Amino acid sequence: MIEIKKQYAKIDTLNNSLIIDFSKDAKLVYLGKKIADCDDYDFSGVRRAQTFSSADDIDALKRTVSSSGDGHCREGMIYLCDEDGNATVRLSCEGIEKGNKKPTLKGMPSSHGESECLTIKYGDKNFGVEVEQYFGFFDGSDVVATGVKIINQSGKTIKIKRAMSLQLDLPDGDYDVLTLDGASCRERRAVRRNVNGGTFSNSSVAGLSSNCHNPFIEVTKKGYNGFTVATNLVYSGNHKELFDIPSMGGARLLSGINDYLFDFPLKDGEEFQTPEAIFTVAANEEAASAEMRKFVSRNIIPERFIGRERPVLINSWESFLFNFDRGKLIETCKKAAEIGIEMFVLDDGWFGKRDNDLSSLGDWFENEKKLGGTLQDLADEIRGLGLKFGIWVEPEMISIDSDLYRAHPEYAMTISGVKPLEIRHQIVLDITKEEVRREILEKLYGIIERSKAYYLKWDCNRGIYELKNSGELFHKYVLGLYDMLSKLTAKFPDLLIESCASGGNRFDLGMLCYTPQIWASDDVDPRERTTIQEGTAKAYPPLTMGAHVGHIPNWHTFNGTSYDNAFAVACCGAFGYEFDVTKISEKDERTLKRQVEFYKKWRSVLQFGNYTVNENSEERGISSYTLADDKKEKAVATVIYLDRTINKLYPVVYIKGLLPEAKYSVRFTSDEEIKFTASGSALEKVGVYIGNLYTSERIADNYNSIQTVIMEIEKI
Repeated sequence: MIEIKKQYAKIDTLNNSLIIDFSKDAKLVYLGKKIADCDDYDFSGVRRAQTFSSADDIDALKRTVSSSGDGHCREGMIYLCDEDGNATVRLSCEGIEKGNKKPTLKGMPSSHGESECLTIKYGDKNFGVEVEQYFGFFDGSDVVATGVKIINQSGKTIKIKRAMSLQLDLPDGDYDVLTLDGASCRERRAVRRNVNGGTFSNSSVAGLSSNCHNPFIEVTKKGYNGFTVATNLVYSGNHKELFDIPSMGGARLLSGINDYLFDFPLKDGEEFQTPEAIFTVAANEEAASAEMRKFVSRNIIPERFIGRERPVLINSWESFLFNFDRGKLIETCKKAAEIGIEMFVLDDGWFGKRDNDLSSLGDWFENEKKLGGTLQDLADEIRGLGLKFGIWVEPEMISIDSDLYRAHPEYAMTISGVKPLEIRHQIVLDITKEEVRREILEKLYGIIERSKAYYLKWDCNRGIYELKNSGELFHKYVLGLYDMLSKLTAKFPDLLIESCASGGNRFDLGMLCYTPQIWASDDVDPRERTTIQEGTAKAYPPLTMGAHVGHIPNWHTFNGTSYDNAFAVACCGAFGYEFDVTKISEKDERTLKRQVEFYKKWRSVLQFGNYTVNENSEERGISSYTLADDKKEKAVATVIYLDRTINKLYPVVYIKGLLPEAKYSVRFTSDEEIKFTASGSALEKVGVYIGNLYTSERIADNYNSIQTVIMEIEKI
């Protein structure tokens, strides 16, 4: 609810309050736990600094926007420059408006389902610019959506040097900052560090949201009146998050498009809209993460996919790589159907002359010799076996050895006289050009229509390093990507798309607005996946993560494990298999059948249940979580024991996320009978000793890896 008194706007979300002073120097008065209304908030004071040095801030106000030349010596939100090199922009608040809807972001995705919106308008008549900042609010949520629009009214072209989506000026304190960092095959590991001075930066520069540094960030004020602020960016390109501790006091959190090489021209009368950022405040890290997960599930994922069950799939990649024919594919599908798998995904190698990764990207027509007929024939035969059909594509890339490149070399992102970097033997298509996007979409439309695909895996296996028109390139590339995805999803609204970028190199809210699940990592070793998925769940609900049982030993780490261990880790996401099921033993086939049966039985809880962290691996080497239905009547709790030590007792694990007073029956997936009964409070406070779960047979089966337990919990 938005309430306006005097120069103050007070907004109450589900549990929090946000108070903004919209006088000339617009200020963030308060962000935190809900407070009762007051007649005014003048008592909060104006924090004017006493300036002793030429490098001090002129004041310590908690501003809602900041700009270059406004008298502050900290990181700013908006940097503009005119044709004469003037970068002095001093924005003052000119008024506010409240309504029911956020502005539509032209060409960019954003959250949905808002109930109210507050817009603040700023201007600098001398520079000739207006800025509009919105805050969107949602019933039943503590998440706020925000962004800014810059309007050029100067009569000449200006350059945008920086345009952040979010600025939060926070109080003094001792802060920890949590980010999700990593690399290919070890994406989104939770990393925490203390920041009590200077400026901390979290960013990506290769044209993608990145597997190195995700756009999600949490800052936690420790001690008295402590809290956690979590923020994420609805954007799939270069991003930057800054946490600045200024010398005059307080702290500033910024998030938005990375200003690396950013030099965006804005002609007179034109507007520039930043991507949307979302943020929330909570008592601690886990409470903030839980609120963000809930928001993504309800307000980011396309509405038509909310509550839509995902099929159990098998992907051809780790089965065959490029080496397959019609016989191998059909034999795999027959065995998959016997196991109970519901969808077959034809991965790389089905098109052009693609028998390795040296050629054919861009040639999106089937290799009929390899497939033993048309794509339609193959898909129809697979559907006849009782499986849905899915297919892999990499639409943003092109091989130099391809018919498309030979016909249209100008479609590739190259620079005259400069040899392009052939990373993974491919270069980038210039999707900033409409004719290139049209070419790609026509090919994709044909593939989907001919195959009647239920599912599409959209891959992207390299970054952007040919930097022509660099000031605009990265942002226009992302706008081109969104243009293709919006047209594709409009034409095929029921098509389930899973985004992928060398694994999890573009795992972000922007992609989730079009593709309700994302391949979390190419590494499916359950030990490694545990920390990848644990970190990812800090910001994203489990169902957004593509998670498979893969080849054993693992192709990346060479670790061995059991199929049960691999399943225990993978079953919390969008689940599937990725190895040659035609070559497994009868015993392993029975294991897979049992896994699929279990997954289907508990699918609604595993896919849509409320996720509660029981324990993170960083403390005792145990990763544990509970997924429970909305009524907390059914739940699945998983315990992943990463660091078993010889001659040491197994630990007690505490199971959270249940009704304290309710009594539950607990069985383990390997047992037919109920193991014990206990109240929800006892499971959380007394805990479960897991040592008696591991027989010598099970331990011997878990060589070189982890040990896992899945508990089936039902209210009595």
